[in-house]
Amino acid sequence: MIKTVENSKQKLRCHMRALLQAMPVDQKRAAGELVATHVKSWLTKRFDTPVSIALFDALPDEIDTIPLDSVLVELRASCHIPYINQENRLSFTLRECVGPSNDNLRVIFVPGLAFNQLGHRLGRGKGYYDRTLAELKSLGFPCPLLVGLAMDEQIVAEIPLEEHDVAMDYLCTPALGMIRISRN
Repeated sequence: MIKTVENSKQKLRCHMRALLQAMPVDQKRAAGELVATHVKSWLTKRFDTPVSIALFDALPDEIDTIPLDSVLVELRASCHIPYINQENRLSFTLRECVGPSNDNLRVIFVPGLAFNQLGHRLGRGKGYYDRTLAELKSLGFPCPLLVGLAMDEQIVAEIPLEEHDVAMDYLCTPALGMIRISRN
């Protein structure tokens, strides 16, 4: 059963990588601009004061996060970036200083190759986000809101799941806007 899930994930990863690599840069930029508009509206309605947020620097096959980064600067958010530390683990650091800063994050924007509307995510296969988020929770840190950022083409009907996979609280795409994931 585990091998079947791993094989299904690998097939979906290959399909999504090919789809995303073939997508023009200007399409990723336009998607990033729309998502930034949705996120700005959501953040200003949800939080009264500037918040501590983690935002990934997009890889070439991901939605462009530069427009969202500009929105976070405008809103005076404390922006953290994820990085892989010397222990080969995901950590977060303030953009303008050096050193880990995992505490007090209120929102983590999470990349993925694919998402479904139930908040499940297909990552790149290394498990960095899943392990780190599970670890923060086990240490008693308040769990930040997890927001999957994606282009509409990255929304699929089904994501193969494993026990350790962490679901998103929100999903944001250009067409869907910011949607809360129902946990029934």
